[in-house]
Amino acid sequence: MELQSFINSGLLESFALGQCTDEERRLVMRMRDEHPVVQAELAAIELALEQYAQAQAIAPPFDLKARIMDAIQHAEKQEPEAPELNANTTKGRANSPWLLAASVALLALSGYLWMALQQAKQQTTQLGQQIEQLRVDLQTCSTRASSDQEFANLVRDPDTKRIELNNGKNVLTSIFNSDLRNSLVLDLSGVPAPSAGKYLQFWAIIDGKPVSMGMIDFNSIGGHQTFKYVANAQAFAISEEDNPAGNATPTTVIALGKTG
Repeated sequence: MELQSFINSGLLESFALGQCTDEERRLVMRMRDEHPVVQAELAAIELALEQYAQAQAIAPPFDLKARIMDAIQHAEKQEPEAPELNANTTKGRANSPWLLAASVALLALSGYLWMALQQAKQQTTQLGQQIEQLRVDLQTCSTRASSDQEFANLVRDPDTKRIELNNGKNVLTSIFNSDLRNSLVLDLSGVPAPSAGKYLQFWAIIDGKPVSMGMIDFNSIGGHQTFKYVANAQAFAISEEDNPAGNATPTTVIALGKTG
């Protein structure tokens, strides 16, 4: 076979792009091994492809190189043969430079579109997360503002009774109790933290008996906790318990305040 005709046939470009049939691949490898000019031409084509891809600055699919190398290694393991290059081999390859350019352009475009799609998906996900976080923050701010306003109105109301809770020595905190508003709110700012493994429970003393009002939650919005209103309480108390759900009767009372 005439060497120049083989070089111009487009087989080398197809080989570099991994588009050859098995027979064509074996032929290219045989001609490459036998003719230094073919080896040089193939090296130049592969270099041109690499330079073109780098110039586009668009990353191709991450496994492209691995697939090409796997195909080359697979082909090199095959037993070399010397088939005749028939007339159909070069059919349709007259415009091989255009085919090469179109193939590389398609490869670059595919890589660009893939990257653009991934970036769009990531940006959409991030935007959705930001919107959700803003919604949560807005709801929290709204709830806090409403709670603070209600607490401020309760404290300013002349009918609200302020009941101090103390540990027998010092005032720890206050309870704001309004019969008119049916409101009972505990100020958490002075409530001491429980001992390790302990929990605080809030009590109302009614007819001389402690009635559980629930557990104290230091994470309450606004630094104050609202409890169910009870009438005719003679006192309020805070106890330290070992049960996170509280106990039926107080274990260790750490603060007490009488209503009258």
